Amino acid sequence: MDKPGACPVSLKYGKPRIYEKSAGEDVNMDPMNLTINGETQASTAETLGALVELLAMKPDRLAIELNREIVPREQWQHTPLHDGDRLEIVHFVGGGTVSAPHIS
Repeated sequence: MDKPGACPVSLKYGKPRIYEKSAGEDVNMDPMNLTINGETQASTAETLGALVELLAMKPDRLAIELNREIVPREQWQHTPLHDGDRLEIVHFVGGGTVSAPHIS
């Protein structure tokens, strides 16, 4: 079932679903089960963007796959989550430099 104000987009199973939230839409949501990196978790996040905020992750260091499809960062705020969705979240970590051993 589509959310009120949903954009009419026909996508194959497993691809991200994009919608625009309408004014006055109920913001209280029952928790849903999401599988994140192989672990089932309950979440009330409505969108990928809200999930990133809820997890307190830095969006500029993430890549997210929703139901086996990579979702571009600019679509996260408009990509809704649904009970049973499967996500893989990759967090890029920067590190220091490692010096090569000095050979004499």
